[in-house]
Amino acid sequence: MAENTASDTERRGCLLAKGAAAELAQHDPTVAGQSAGTMTALLTLLRTEISAAQRHSDIDGSADPERLAALLLTMVRGIADRPPGCDV
Repeated sequence: MAENTASDTERRGCLLAKGAAAELAQHDPTVAGQSAGTMTALLTLLRTEISAAQRHSDIDGSADPERLAALLLTMVRGIADRPPGCDV
């Protein structure tokens, strides 16, 4: 996910981050289901990887994997939503 975001040199971004999916989801149950499913899958993937990192002592074992996953997903979505030309 990070590699795809970083390699997006045309700054096309992501439909989920850009809001198109959110706007369509208000009117289309299929889009709403796909968007929710994608977010759930991403959170699950991140939570799984964070838990594995905790087992290997790469991340503090007392940290809540669910909260860290939500934080990371929020950060990645924010990076993907930056406007063209924004290199911050």
